[in-house]
Amino acid sequence: MRDNDNIDDFDYEKDFNEAFNNVTESEIIDNQPLSLDPVIERRSIFPMEDPVDSTQQNNIISNETVMQMITENNIEDFERLKAEQNFPMAVLGGVLASIICVFIWAIITVATKYQISYMAMGVGVAVGFTIQKFGKGLTPVYGILGAGLALIACFCGNIISYTCFIADQYESYSYLEAISNLNWDISMSIAIETFQPMDVLFYGLAIYTGYMFSIKRN
Repeated sequence: MRDNDNIDDFDYEKDFNEAFNNVTESEIIDNQPLSLDPVIERRSIFPMEDPVDSTQQNNIISNETVMQMITENNIEDFERLKAEQNFPMAVLGGVLASIICVFIWAIITVATKYQISYMAMGVGVAVGFTIQKFGKGLTPVYGILGAGLALIACFCGNIISYTCFIADQYESYSYLEAISNLNWDISMSIAIETFQPMDVLFYGLAIYTGYMFSIKRN
């Protein structure tokens, strides 16, 4: 508060006149800069800005040029990655990975007599990662492909698992015979009869991970 009182009580006009009277005639004739009282210089409200020299200006231009070059390189890289996309190979890889995941799902479920939630995530990751490596896709269509195949893999794995559980009830009925007799109507009947709310979580995890891992990230 004491400093503010000193600023308010300062007589700018009086101090400026005293400083101006102290300027010698030689300073005016020689066009030398007027040396004002240090108090006035210290109390200047508007500080002078240093002019931008040529070196700084060249640096600014250089920075703009560098940013333009980076943008052009990013566009070129993106166009090159788009040209590497291969949807047929993505479909091929995704289908092969889905078939493998179906049997792995069924084997683990039948062996443990229990459905493990992270298996759905594993199916989504495996299918999606295979699609990404085979297809090198950047667009959402590859993610949709991965989500759909991961969902189908989980659904078919569930159907085959319950078919094997049914075959266990008959001594003369093997797993292979039971699976070979499956058709659309029988599969839908098994799906409806064995549906559990937990299945929604499994399918949701498979869809999410299948979508996310199918798209190539830069």
